[in-house]
Amino acid sequence: MPLTSCWSTAAVEVTVSPRCTVSQCSAALLRGQGKRSIRARLCSNSTDIIISPCGLQRKAQHDSRLHSRRGCARFASVVHCAAVTADQPRQSASKGSQASGEVPKPLPAETARTVLEITKHGTLSTIDEDGGPLGTFVNYLMLGNGSPVMRLKGGCLQVNNMLRNPHCSLFVQPNEEPARQLARLTLRGHVEELVGVDAEHAAAVHSQDHRENGGDAADAPKPTDQYFRLVVRDCLHVGRLGGGGVAVIAAPQLLAAAPDPLGGCAVAVVASWNRDRAEDVLRIAALPQEQKGQEVTAAQLLWVDRLGVYFKAQRVGEDWQAHRRLFECEVWNESDAHRMLSQLAQR
Repeated sequence: MPLTSCWSTAAVEVTVSPRCTVSQCSAALLRGQGKRSIRARLCSNSTDIIISPCGLQRKAQHDSRLHSRRGCARFASVVHCAAVTADQPRQSASKGSQASGEVPKPLPAETARTVLEITKHGTLSTIDEDGGPLGTFVNYLMLGNGSPVMRLKGGCLQVNNMLRNPHCSLFVQPNEEPARQLARLTLRGHVEELVGVDAEHAAAVHSQDHRENGGDAADAPKPTDQYFRLVVRDCLHVGRLGGGGVAVIAAPQLLAAAPDPLGGCAVAVVASWNRDRAEDVLRIAALPQEQKGQEVTAAQLLWVDRLGVYFKAQRVGEDWQAHRRLFECEVWNESDAHRMLSQLAQR
């Protein structure tokens, strides 16, 4: 990997191969900068990435997944990096959070991709022949370039509507807690019907997903089903955890984002800690220097992601309030999530 560096007290400019991964670049920088974390800004899309020394090995293992899902995960030819020392606040993955004082959390586009990956169903709104909206349940999977591919009964009313007018929207929100607290999404765009080998591939993947996840027999895929790809124009993201907020995410940003690596196991992690480690959850929720009368009387974990954990806590004389705490470094699998939560409980 070609690497040249120009060190200064404020920043580091590094020239790397266009195919250099985040982990490779960070490892090289850490060799020169000791044990400090590296904050890197990709010149191609101005995405902030935080990489800590303890997360480099797990990050390297995760790189192949990122490359298959987001071309912009590779570094551009020139990357501008700033060293983050132990006494400096860690930068948020969410734009503007440093100025507002928010605790770092995944970007809305990342949360949206996570919700889309773990939900797999939503409300499809089409336009009927009278020009009015029609909203109905639909199953989908994220296939190909990261666009939802929906399965519908052949020749149904929704199919006829989309063949006449392809513009539509897809509303997505997880049904069950705690995932339901993440966000509500409305994807807007138009559909393209899949035919030939594309339709055959979509049918095979939908059938496999239905079998592996114990789908309802009455809703099992049929040979007469039709498949449509939603070509997303933008996504309306209504956040709930972390203060909520509304964001309109453009299609390139949504498709380039990667779902959170803990999205598939977060529900199990949260349930396990709330059920089996209630005392440790109280320790996680406790303030570092609580004064008498401010003690946490009850606490529950709400959600865990690669950067940290959401929880709600109740203190003496107060109502439940949601909070967030950060991990020492990014995590990429379930076992690391348990380890980082244990570290928070021991502080």
